[in-house]
Amino acid sequence: MAAIFPLKHLPWNRKGSSQSSGKRQRSFSMENLLLLAEWFRHESVSGSLLCGAIAIGLCILLKGSTIEAQVPILFLLVVLAISSRFGTPAGVLGTVLSAVAFAEFLFDPQRSLAIRNPVEKSNMAWMILGGLALSCLFGKSQKSTDQERQNGTPAPR
Repeated sequence: MAAIFPLKHLPWNRKGSSQSSGKRQRSFSMENLLLLAEWFRHESVSGSLLCGAIAIGLCILLKGSTIEAQVPILFLLVVLAISSRFGTPAGVLGTVLSAVAFAEFLFDPQRSLAIRNPVEKSNMAWMILGGLALSCLFGKSQKSTDQERQNGTPAPR
């Protein structure tokens, strides 16, 4: 099973630059920090962080509104857009990040992963299930992303 994120590009998993005579170096050099910044520019990571940021923004804007309980269901549109643009891993992790954000900042009791209201709890469960399904069904595959990088043109779906 392939990793969801490109962990092989992390500085401490890099084969060529962070090993000397078979042992891993524990210190971070400037090269390792640049590699870490490059990893954060990866589509999956940036898409996940964007999804989480949108979720936190919605928590701030919609706390106490009349549609507060329906926000997770409506957020499926954001997950669909993120997974279509950034790929399946971004949609999956974005769904998890947004669920944590909604549980922590939107629903009572705040600053807790517990959700007291059964309707809100049900909507959150449907958002997680729907977000994972939409990400897997409509997300860009890793194969098409690799082809785009190599050819510079979008790959057929």
